[in-house]
Amino acid sequence: YSKRVMAGAAVLDLGAACATYLPEELPLREVCGLGMNMEEMQANEELTARVVHDLNEDPALPYMDQQFDAVLCSNALPYLTEPERVLEEAARVLRPGGVLIISFTDRCLSSKVTRAWSSRGNLDRATLVQELVNGCPGLTAPELIWEVNPMSSAGVMVPGLRGAVG
Repeated sequence: YSKRVMAGAAVLDLGAACATYLPEELPLREVCGLGMNMEEMQANEELTARVVHDLNEDPALPYMDQQFDAVLCSNALPYLTEPERVLEEAARVLRPGGVLIISFTDRCLSSKVTRAWSSRGNLDRATLVQELVNGCPGLTAPELIWEVNPMSSAGVMVPGLRGAVG
């Protein structure tokens, strides 16, 4: 994230919980968390604001147009029933030149992910995310980044996508 999120940025963490994966040394103006569980978000000291909101019930984000410099969607996309609408909302709340970062791992709660997600492997999931971003007005072509998780003994590949508003 430190290569994509600029110091002093206003950040929205979609699917926020007990951890935000931003570098501790990165000074940010604000980090707003939107998640399903206030107790988990309260444990996340990086968040400066917290909103409980079920994106599957209502994909509309409760924020102003062009409010954020960066929107993070870390491991939340597999659970969204209307990812297209959520990405359109992410584009709406991003400032011009802002960055959308979507990341996921090969681990998820199989009982809660969408069928579109569970029926694919990681490469096909990355392709799905690329297609979703490409189909979203206001987002530029995504950049695909594969990273190896150094904490994984199996060397699990962790895809992440970045799309910018232009």
